[in-house]
Amino acid sequence: MTDSIAEWVDRATLTPWAENPVRHDEAQVAVIVGSLREHGWTQILAAHAGTRRLIIGHGRLAAVAALLAAEPTWTGGGPAPGLVPVRWYQGSWAAAKRAALVDNRSGELRAWDDGLLRSALSDIDTAGLGWDDGAISALLEGASGVGADEWGSALGGGAGGRGEFRTRSFNLTAAQAEVVDAAVQAAGSDAGTGGNRNAAALAVICRAWLDRGEP
Repeated sequence: MTDSIAEWVDRATLTPWAENPVRHDEAQVAVIVGSLREHGWTQILAAHAGTRRLIIGHGRLAAVAALLAAEPTWTGGGPAPGLVPVRWYQGSWAAAKRAALVDNRSGELRAWDDGLLRSALSDIDTAGLGWDDGAISALLEGASGVGADEWGSALGGGAGGRGEFRTRSFNLTAAQAEVVDAAVQAAGSDAGTGGNRNAAALAVICRAWLDRGEP
């Protein structure tokens, strides 16, 4: 089972994987648009050779569509507008799905080193990287975790401690997202002023639920 090297392909000839369990919202696509506009193609797409179904790169393909709608002559370094770099996967469709799932899941399992990230961010323009301004400011100030307040223990770090951090990713419907956002915003007023205010607020909500003492 071998894979071809990348080639430039008309994006219109590719078929997105309709059952792809990973969703790309407008905010994420906007970040990718900004990256493509600034840097051009730094990552290629992958597609199943037998069906031309996309395996990896749905967010980038959506970003290209948005870019071309605004800038019809955009190429990102390619030979012509509308062409995207694709690597063809020659295996079965079942194997191709496995490749897609492990590519996305492996990205979720990686961790950030706060110190090295702070160093990387310290001398560059931080706009458009995918973090909001509050998170960037907190990190650059050295306070990416909760501060020395009563909510340190809620995050598992003890009073004033940071503990060991974990990333949690959830897919929500629009209605669910509205409820979660409202709850986090409301809890934020009680969550102290630690650098990661949203995480502290979410911890407050979860702790309150667990303290109900119901199964």
